[in-house]
Amino acid sequence: MSAKLREQHLPDKEKTKLAPGSHLNITAKILLESRQDQKHPKGGKMSEPQASHPYWPDALEKPPDTTTGLKPWSWALERLEKSHNYWIATSPPEGRSHLMLVWGIWWQDAFWFSTGRRTRKAKNIAADPHCVIGTEKADEAVILEGVAQEITDRAVWKQLVAEYNRKYGGDVGPLLETSNSCVFRVQPQVAFGQDEHAANFTDAVTRWNFPAS
Repeated sequence: MSAKLREQHLPDKEKTKLAPGSHLNITAKILLESRQDQKHPKGGKMSEPQASHPYWPDALEKPPDTTTGLKPWSWALERLEKSHNYWIATSPPEGRSHLMLVWGIWWQDAFWFSTGRRTRKAKNIAADPHCVIGTEKADEAVILEGVAQEITDRAVWKQLVAEYNRKYGGDVGPLLETSNSCVFRVQPQVAFGQDEHAANFTDAVTRWNFPAS
């Protein structure tokens, strides 16, 4: 058996005994990194979005330079996950905005929802994928701007259905398959959070910028 093949069959704890810089050590490192990629594939959990004060041209006072008072991303995440109903705003090519309620889930760092293919929002997204998502409680609002992408992979649908059923109950799978529905994933670009219950409302208004995908 060659040195390379022998190394591939070494237990993990034996690999740590290899001399630094040796050919076997380098090969071992590649193998271990490959295993890590399988456990945590690319496109998994994204880095936390950056919080800042939003641009507020008509504010009576200039927002503070520090991030003190801003809402943490965990605050927004909780509301994105627990909201029962969501507002979605889309626009057709002629520019007439459309606002509607949907059910959906926050899953894999994005917002997911389904709708009939002949609905106005589905047609609008086909023409312009930019959309805005809002959580149901306006006094603790999270507004998300992003780009919708239709997902046709049935293996992903199966995972999505399990998450969807866990949240809403029942089984949405047969309905998706038989009603000519489409599934959309909204990739977030920027989000805003407004909490009327904050001690200082204006200082607590937060903008989160997401890293480019």
